[in-house]
Amino acid sequence: MEKRRIKLLALSLFIIFFVSDVAAASYIFSNTVRKNSPDWIYETDSDIMYSSLSGAGDAFVYGSGNTIYFHYALNPKATRKYMLQSGVKQVLVANDIKSLAALDVENNLYCFRYGGGPELLTLEYMVHFDENVEIGGMVVLGTTAQTTRILVNSERSIYIFSSKGEEPVLVWEFEDDISSTLISHYGDYVLVGTQSGGLYFFRTFEEALEWQCICDSKITSLAVSPFAEFALIGCDDGSVYLYNIKDRNLLWKRSPGTHIEEAYIRSGASESLVLDSNSDAYLFDRTGMQTRIIKDVEILNMAYWSEYISYSVDGKFYMLRENRAVADWEYEIDEGIRHINSNYGSTLVMLTFKDRIMLFYEDQIIMMGSRFYWTLLAFLILAQFFVLGYLFYLQKTWIYDMIHNREFLEFFIGAIFGLIAVLIISGGLEDIESINIIIGVFTAGIASWQCSRTGGGLIGAFVGYVTGLFGSLAIGAAFGVYYWLGGSEENILSSIFGTAFYGGLLGAFYSIIGIIIGLVIKDYFEEYRRKRKAAKA
Repeated sequence: MEKRRIKLLALSLFIIFFVSDVAAASYIFSNTVRKNSPDWIYETDSDIMYSSLSGAGDAFVYGSGNTIYFHYALNPKATRKYMLQSGVKQVLVANDIKSLAALDVENNLYCFRYGGGPELLTLEYMVHFDENVEIGGMVVLGTTAQTTRILVNSERSIYIFSSKGEEPVLVWEFEDDISSTLISHYGDYVLVGTQSGGLYFFRTFEEALEWQCICDSKITSLAVSPFAEFALIGCDDGSVYLYNIKDRNLLWKRSPGTHIEEAYIRSGASESLVLDSNSDAYLFDRTGMQTRIIKDVEILNMAYWSEYISYSVDGKFYMLRENRAVADWEYEIDEGIRHINSNYGSTLVMLTFKDRIMLFYEDQIIMMGSRFYWTLLAFLILAQFFVLGYLFYLQKTWIYDMIHNREFLEFFIGAIFGLIAVLIISGGLEDIESINIIIGVFTAGIASWQCSRTGGGLIGAFVGYVTGLFGSLAIGAAFGVYYWLGGSEENILSSIFGTAFYGGLLGAFYSIIGIIIGLVIKDYFEEYRRKRKAAKA
């Protein structure tokens, strides 16, 4: 076949391959769900009665029996614990992770701070109530001169406590039974809803009632945006209200379903989410337009600063980005979830079961959609690459020269074995991390190439190892920059050096694989080079 026809065929195939790959990638991106697995599982010997995750996702607490336990995230051992007088009813960890509030079944309220011993919490005070109470929320402001507010409600009263003493800074009695309470993210407001539909807005730090209004039926759920600009109200008759707190006016009212059991709102009221008694979840935009319905929801959660909705349906847990047709990822569960907790951005999600806790970290690098289909598409693109490469090879272009020099094959063979090693170590396609697969393929390939081209032996092995190691350090540093740009809580230097060190550890292993492959293939390629030089001579 003449070069002109080969070039025309290669160009036609390139266009067909490109269009089909873009279409396939678009479909996988928008319409497939990838299977996920927990990054960490913590198991207990007794029932977990209540759990709470810190706002940044760096620590969590749980209550089991009459003991509360404090854990840093991914720490297999509790660093603080305390035994209550009776069984744990509620336990909350504040956003500063050094303040805790707990309630036992005998209605004793506990306020804790870090203590001096590794196994102790300091009990600042304990308050006993003669009636049944619940904790409505806890907020800590400041770093040194901290201000703490704990909201507690009984049947007809609210109590607001600080960390200074056991006397509440505000007590308010209502003429009607309280049906729902909430303290805002920064503690600006305390909201109280009653059985008759009364809605009360208290200024927390002014310790006074600011304004009130009335809804059409019993208030069953409350949500406030993080900067206390908007309040989402769910009622017993299925009505949902969005109030502008600053302007004290109703923005919209909708009646999507029956009795509203849960309510969530994003920052700026960009999205609002409610769950009714028929297990239907309704998502609304800023104007009150209903944008999505999720059926048969068992348990639900939505964070302030995130695009994700986390929920379980029919034995599966999902993380859904509201602008996608299907969920981003799913995980099969074999028992009921008791609590879903997530940090502010949903980059960490904690599932609490009867006797275990699971933590999921959202991988910022993995593309949305099924990893299995992404992998199939990658292999398809690889096959297309070889087809086009062969056509370019027939034209005697630079690809022809590169393959005849065997530099490409020395790298490629090492890269293939690096990929195989990644698959074996990761236990399959579902658990592969992007940094792992890139460093595995590149490091093994470059180490194999350098080892083979220098003739092997100690010098070749050393050259291959060093080039592979420094290459992995560079890749790790690049990932560190990516993580930092993607919103990592670490500063840029910590992010770069941390991932560079991790990449170096991976590279140290995969370079050895590349050296082994380079030593195996060096004799063949050395003989080839010798014959080629002799032929040229």
